[in-house]
Amino acid sequence: MNDNQPGQAQPPSAAKSKGKGKAIGIGAGALVVVGALVAGGVYLLGGDESEDAASYTIVMPDTLVDGKFKKDSSDGDDKPEPPSDSDTEEMKAFGIENADGADGSYTNAEKQSLRVIGVHGDIPDPAKSVETMLAKMEKEQKDEQKVPGAKTETTPYKDYRPAGFKGAVLKCTDSKTTYTFDGGAPMGGALETSTCVWGDKGVLGMVTADNMQGVAEGKTKGLSAKELSEVTAKVRTEIRKKK
Repeated sequence: MNDNQPGQAQPPSAAKSKGKGKAIGIGAGALVVVGALVAGGVYLLGGDESEDAASYTIVMPDTLVDGKFKKDSSDGDDKPEPPSDSDTEEMKAFGIENADGADGSYTNAEKQSLRVIGVHGDIPDPAKSVETMLAKMEKEQKDEQKVPGAKTETTPYKDYRPAGFKGAVLKCTDSKTTYTFDGGAPMGGALETSTCVWGDKGVLGMVTADNMQGVAEGKTKGLSAKELSEVTAKVRTEIRKKK
């Protein structure tokens, strides 16, 4: 890398899980959920109040969004470990008791990436839990070290209610980051990221999207907040499975 070239910033999405020693936590501006999974799936304790939540599990399938996104082969299948005491305490701060989680990374043919994350447990006030989570995420983003030559424009989180979404609350945002050399010349394309967080009485979930894999060529576009809200509605439906 040229000494004058700024390092490429990571998008506000969760890091990939690395197998054993998984944990639940908040960091790098995003919810990182790589918690212990129940064999065969994770019980979803909430969602539509009219449904029997105990009759559903949450599973990260091989494909998402009508088969358009395929699960990354780098996602490990190691036997997970229980959340640590610090993870449990952090989830309690968000209003989640008995927390556990699951996650998965996906990519489509256009080199757009999705990170799907979920924490389940006892969540009596999902709207409050989502607001608490977003407040911490936004604070950590402000505290992150700025990358030289990078300029980011971010939209505020906004409520969405796309067709097919039956959760309690869904909030989404998007951002665009451009990079320039010291001389002011643009470096590759813009990094476009978006994040949606939803809450039910038994689960908090997050979907992040970015175009990082194709940003160097400048040919891959990211998903807007509105587009990701529609994707999130489908993801929520597709990861919920009848027992």
